[in-house]
Amino acid sequence: MSLETITAKLIREGVCDNTRAANLTTLYAIQWMHGHAFDLSKRQVKMHRARLRKIGIDIALTCDLTKFSLVNVKHSHTVVVKPLPMPHWYKKPQVNHLKIAA
Repeated sequence: MSLETITAKLIREGVCDNTRAANLTTLYAIQWMHGHAFDLSKRQVKMHRARLRKIGIDIALTCDLTKFSLVNVKHSHTVVVKPLPMPHWYKKPQVNHLKIAA
């Protein structure tokens, strides 16, 4: 799986232009997830709310953990396991000298 954090998503989508700004906005999302109530009249809260809304998170609403995750799965693929033949040059070890100790 390839995972993407909120910070990485904010940068990838051009919402934030540096890691520091994206990390600070991510902290607002984490506080929101833990039930913190924000004063929506403050300028900083408005700015971080606007950034988060661009990636689908609204900190003015109550957090619903069924719809929200700190990490997003970008893509995944299945690994198929199948028998692998032994190379022709490989020699199996001789283990006749080993005994079970009890």
